[in-house]
Amino acid sequence: MNKWSFVPWLILLVFIFKPALGAQMDSNQASQDPVNSELLPSLLQAAGYTPDPSFKAYIIAFERKPDGKTVQHRFDYKGTSLDRDNWWPASMVKLYAAVAALEVLHAKKFSTKASITFHYEDGDVTQTITKLVRQAITPSNNTAFDRLVEIIGFDAMNQWFQTKGIKDTVFLRSYTRRVVDKITNLGTPRESSALTVTEGAKTWKVPARKGDDKVWHCPNQGNCTTLQNLAEILRRVMMHEQIPENQRLKLGRTEIELLRSALSGKRTRGLGVVNGLKAGFEPHVIKCFNKPGYAYQWFSDHVFVSCQDCEGPVKEWIVAMAGHGGRDVLDEGAKIIGQILVSGSLMDERGSSGGGRTATGGQGQ
Repeated sequence: MNKWSFVPWLILLVFIFKPALGAQMDSNQASQDPVNSELLPSLLQAAGYTPDPSFKAYIIAFERKPDGKTVQHRFDYKGTSLDRDNWWPASMVKLYAAVAALEVLHAKKFSTKASITFHYEDGDVTQTITKLVRQAITPSNNTAFDRLVEIIGFDAMNQWFQTKGIKDTVFLRSYTRRVVDKITNLGTPRESSALTVTEGAKTWKVPARKGDDKVWHCPNQGNCTTLQNLAEILRRVMMHEQIPENQRLKLGRTEIELLRSALSGKRTRGLGVVNGLKAGFEPHVIKCFNKPGYAYQWFSDHVFVSCQDCEGPVKEWIVAMAGHGGRDVLDEGAKIIGQILVSGSLMDERGSSGGGRTATGGQGQ
């Protein structure tokens, strides 16, 4: 296969995913505040909590206006929501691959019942897209994640981030060692096997592909992203029906429901942030949709929180957090953030915080 073999895939992705990005950003900017980087640190300090130096946090509070419009009020911890290169997002990035794979198949008119056969040198493997998505997101299966990326292809996956306006995100690392980079000895998603997608009488054959890893950059052949980028894709999944059409993922109702179901599925680990938030919101009961990650002592999570019995115009939030120091490193911080959110302190004090230093960015960064 020659070096230009991935070009048709890039053209396909641009055609599929191009949602008039300029208009998309204008619409989004009109409905969100700049990121306030000083109020959250002040409230955490007032609560007696001193985060570890590695601590990162980003919060979106969704305020429903009387006219039905939703305004995003955004806060982070000292600008850390834009950190890209100095932390490890681990399995949090699996949501990206699930969404992108579903968009590619949706554009080809395949449903979540479609089966994908991967034609590996040591034999074929067949799985449904539903099973791959559920395995990658709920139990966080690494093989399922890598196969989702294979459906898209290395270059097309990285181009997908650009079409979504989350330009700080790059995938250079696979989470299995099916293909190993000879120089770094790390798993790489650069090579995708040939595959066949089938549903009923409909078939789509995709040739093997090899991407150009010189185009994309992330330290240590890693997977780079930001808390803002992660929260943006989670927002589009969870707020699909409420956001303008030109901001929506190119997915149908069934795909959105599959993603939400996987995000709210029962987990046996990675619940530190969720349990902390639930404790902070007591006696209110919250529903959480999340995808955590843990590797190299970095624990992280991004959570969509719904509290329908909470008072006030804000009943939904996205909380994205990361910290270095083990699986329990965010437990206390998540509980205190839960208490801050349910108390309404972020909303009550955002106008009296002196404006504050802001972390510019978000969608389109």
